[in-house]
Amino acid sequence: MEWGMKVQLVDKCMLFPAFGKADPYTQTAYVRNDLPKSVQSFVAAHELYHLSDTTKWWLWREIKATLCIDWKHWKGFLLCAFMSMRVARLKFYATRLRLGK
Repeated sequence: MEWGMKVQLVDKCMLFPAFGKADPYTQTAYVRNDLPKSVQSFVAAHELYHLSDTTKWWLWREIKATLCIDWKHWKGFLLCAFMSMRVARLKFYATRLRLGK
């Protein structure tokens, strides 16, 4: 983790249906506190990667943040992928693809 970056656990209602969010202005990765610990670790690493990534195309940013993190979080990645098969998450992804962000 780079100097100044931090992770903050927040209530589900602040991020749902997302699992996490990176805020480049505060250098903070927000992660839902209701997720299993392994998923929290994966999402935190994913969001922290976003804070230092300068890629412009949002879809490539997401791919890189998923594939370039330390793979010690592989269990969290697999569980996160499984948890993402819920209707609310699939609608969330469909909306992001449609809007291009």
